[in-house]
Amino acid sequence: MAVCKINVDSDLRLAMTAGIRKHFAENPTHFDPRQYLGEGRDFITQVVKHKIETVLGSAPTACNKPRRRKERNGRVQADPSAPSLHARI
Repeated sequence: MAVCKINVDSDLRLAMTAGIRKHFAENPTHFDPRQYLGEGRDFITQVVKHKIETVLGSAPTACNKPRRRKERNGRVQADPSAPSLHARI
């Protein structure tokens, strides 16, 4: 079983701030969030694409493999080898 966890909160906050600052530098009269947040979202999209390509790579990884399901007695059962969302005590 593979665990894929990436913390990119700081990178995303920096990208959003950079996009907003760039927009205000080019358009100092804009004060409506609908105007300046778009540029911040565009910067976040670029960072996420970069992280997906460089951290996860472009090949399929353990994080995006579909869970296989097995059929038993005419009913579909979850694969017992698939990771559980609930901790077992």
